[in-house]
Amino acid sequence: MARAIMICEDIDPRACIELAKARFSLDRMAAEYVGLYENIVKRQKKQAGGQSSENAVIIADDIP
Repeated sequence: MARAIMICEDIDPRACIELAKARFSLDRMAAEYVGLYENIVKRQKKQAGGQSSENAVIIADDIP
C-alpha cells in the first residue's frame, strides 16, 4: 500500500472515474445481483429435489 500511495499521483482521475462507472454502474450491479439470486434459487431447488423451500439457506460459496 505504501508503494501504491507513492504512485497515486500518476493515476488519471478521468480514467479512474470512467473505470469506476463501468465496474459499478447501477445496471451492471443490479444484473449481477439478479444473476446471483437466480443461481441460488436454482441450486436450492436442485438440492430440494425440484420443490421450493421456504427455509432456503444461502451458501457462502454463492456470494462472489
